Parts: sequence; structure tokens; C-alpha cells
Amino acid sequence: EVSSRLEGLLYDLGEGHPTHLWASPRSLEDLYRSLRGSMRASSERERRLHDWALGSGRKWLEGYRQGAMPTWRLSAEASLARNVGFRTVGQLLGGKLKEILTGGDPVSGEAADYFWISGVPVREAYVLTETFGPVALPASEEPPRTGAVGRPLPSVTLTLSPDGEILLRAPQATAGFWQGAGLPLVRYAPPLATGDLGGIAEDGSLRILGRRDELLAGEANGPRSPRQLEGRARADRWIQHIALFGWDRHYLTALVTLQQAEVIRYAREHDILFSSYAQLLRHERIQRRVQRAIDALNRELPRSQSIRSFCLVPGEWSVESGELTPQGSLRRAHVADKYAPQLQALYGAPPAPLT
Repeated sequence: EVSSRLEGLLYDLGEGHPTHLWASPRSLEDLYRSLRGSMRASSERERRLHDWALGSGRKWLEGYRQGAMPTWRLSAEASLARNVGFRTVGQLLGGKLKEILTGGDPVSGEAADYFWISGVPVREAYVLTETFGPVALPASEEPPRTGAVGRPLPSVTLTLSPDGEILLRAPQATAGFWQGAGLPLVRYAPPLATGDLGGIAEDGSLRILGRRDELLAGEANGPRSPRQLEGRARADRWIQHIALFGWDRHYLTALVTLQQAEVIRYAREHDILFSSYAQLLRHERIQRRVQRAIDALNRELPRSQSIRSFCLVPGEWSVESGELTPQGSLRRAHVADKYAPQLQALYGAPPAPLT
């Protein structure tokens, strides 16, 4: 069984030489960061080859995503890039990996694109706990698009409620769930209301907008999902987890946990003195570095919905400490309760000015 820990995952990939891998979005993003770190630590020649291959691959992938037929030169260059610039990455992935399946939460677009460019497509499925697995899956040749999860499986029927909630009928859907000892069984009346908002294209393919109780009110481009924005933020190698709040307020705030090893390495390289990790997180240079990541995310948001304040949280979020589900998804309500004083302080202080 593939270990959920990154070290175990890399070991299992190297020993097992799998052709297909199912990984949670968080595990996939951790794997991406680890591979990028390995390439940064490689020789200058290997780094330059990898950077060239990544640039060439991005051009090819962008054209593929838009449905344009790549020129023979671009196709040949992308193939050469995979075989030369991503050779080490391929070896770290076991040498035979053909495809990665993921689902349950949006995966960082930057991480998914990286694997696609390396020659390993990432298929993002629509997965529900109530169905014990995927109910929709994109075809292998479909390019990655935010929220696109492909067509429903043959046994699954998907429809939309008047307000856009995804409704599901499937033989594998559970009839209800157990709340605990002494509590009544909660039964579902078909169709199952998933709590997700989405859209169904003419060809039957499904697109996920986000949880109906979490969507951020949008402007010209409609509502946005905080999960998709959080996925983009986690592409930054410093950010381990981020939770956005405030879609019912005038501006957004964020609770952030960082990759501790990255932060401590940075502190040592820049002669930053600290007596504890919590103290280090309050240092001005650490705060500025995280603000740059927040600024990059804000460029995707309307000005009135920008992230105006954030709080760096010491420690790691995990299943054991209650912030994450076993699938690695954020338990937003639990995080809000656990860090209620920090959130209140973010809204109690004057927000950062709009720039």
C-alpha cells in the first residue's frame, strides 16, 4: 500500500515502478514540491536543461489546452524536453508511470501542469465519500482545465437543481450514514444532493464550481471557489496549507501554515536569529515573503474580494489534529472554531489598504 507520507510515497514509487497512481491532491502537491526541490538541488547543467524543458512544455500544454494543433517543431521540442529535461523526474517517479488519478478536492493547476509536461497526465475525477469512489472521470487525452472532471461513469446519472447543485443517482450511492453510537441513521432520499455547484456541458461533461456553502461572491466572472484559490496558493513552495475566510464579509482573510523546513532553511541562509519557530513566523522578512504569495493570489480576485489580512499559524495541520479529513481536504468549520481568536483579530484590526 502506498504510504500517505511523502517519504514513503517516493520510496514506493522507486521500488514499485507503478504505471498508474491514485493520490490525493495534497499528496500530489507535496510530491510536486519535492520534485522541484530535487531539481533545484541538482547540478547547474541539469537545472538549466530542466528549466528549458519546463518552458517548452508550457508552450505545448497551453496550445493543447486551447485545442490548437501544435506545430511539428513544438511537438518535437516538447518530446525532446520530456526525454531530456525530465529524465531525473521520470526516474524519481519510478520510470514507468503513465497516469495519475486524483480527486476529492481541486489540485493546484501548477502541480498538475508540471506532471503533464513531464509526460504523466493528471486526471482529476469527481469523487464522493457517499459513492465510495469516483462518479465522473475525464478521458486520458483531455487536457487539464480548472474544475473539469469529465463525464459521469455509465452507472451514474447527474442532473442539476434549479440553483445549480449537482444531484446524483447511482447504484453505488450509500442509502445514508451512521452518526455514532446511540444516534439515528441519517437516510438519503434519491437523488443525492451533493452540496457541490457545477455545470454540465452539451457533451455531458461535468465542471465543478465548488461547495455551495463556500463560494465567494464574484463580479464579472461569477462566483469563485475558495478551494480552487487555495490550491493555487499551495503551488508556492513555502505554503503548506491555507484556509480562506470572509466570503460573508467585505474582504477575505487567510490562515496559513508554512513548510517549516523551507522557512528555517531561509532563516539560516539569511542570518535571521530566532529562539522558536513561532517567533520566526513573526519576523518581518518572513511576513513579507508570504505577503508576496498572497499578492499573487489577489491578482486573480476582484479588488473588493482581495485577501487583506493573514495569520501565520505555527505547527502543521493534520488528520490527527483535526484540520484535515483522511483524504487531505480542509475541515473549514473546524479550523474556524479552533482559530476563532486569530480570525477575530484579523477582522478586528484595520485591513491592509487596497493597492
